[in-house]
Amino acid sequence: MSNKLVFPVPDEFRRGAFGGRKLVETGKQILDLVCETAGIESFDGLDILDYGSGYRMAQVLLEFDMEFASYCGIDIDPEMMGWLQDHNPDPRMDFHLVPFQNELYRPEGEQMTGESQLPVGDNTYDVIMMFSVVTHLAPHDTRALFAILRRYLKPDGFLFFSTFVNPIMEDPYSEGDPDKPLWMSIYQEAFLFDLLDETGWVCEHYAEPVGQMIQHQMLCRPTDDPNPPRPACRPGTPAY
Repeated sequence: MSNKLVFPVPDEFRRGAFGGRKLVETGKQILDLVCETAGIESFDGLDILDYGSGYRMAQVLLEFDMEFASYCGIDIDPEMMGWLQDHNPDPRMDFHLVPFQNELYRPEGEQMTGESQLPVGDNTYDVIMMFSVVTHLAPHDTRALFAILRRYLKPDGFLFFSTFVNPIMEDPYSEGDPDKPLWMSIYQEAFLFDLLDETGWVCEHYAEPVGQMIQHQMLCRPTDDPNPPRPACRPGTPAY
């Protein structure tokens, strides 16, 4: 298989250790995992919101000619999102910048709250996904983001996200590297479920990390139950 991608993006926007063919191949595995976990065959006919999108999943959808109705990528990186807006590769896709503050990626941004709006108008989505987002958020921002996303999900839709979880940690939250704030945001299991409960989510699926591909994953749906059931994670050791 050629290393040339259908939708090439400049290396200057790379966040991880690798890009190109390896990035899209592992991205395809992650999207397949999302479908398998949600019990769907594909994203055919579905509207997707990818929060903290970067460019990876847009590349994956196009590279593997995956079916989808629409895809909306949202991120806090002005330069990357500006480039994606100027080079939008598909009429089913759009990309939006949000102004929110993050000490690691955008320290000069605006404080996010549960009432903050996304720049998508009245649109709602069947699928909301976040990869490497909660892994770099402090608790107050995680709670705010859960509350925000709840408003943009269709009633029968789902949220899928990755996170660092330590089931036996005593503190509700800790930094994996205190010298690098938000480089590795680790959540106590019960505390993360508390944040979901408070913002109207029920977790239907909770799984341990899959090698180096993805950290702990949660698939959640909207609920009005103030005390929804909590699934148990498969036994295993956190991958950090």
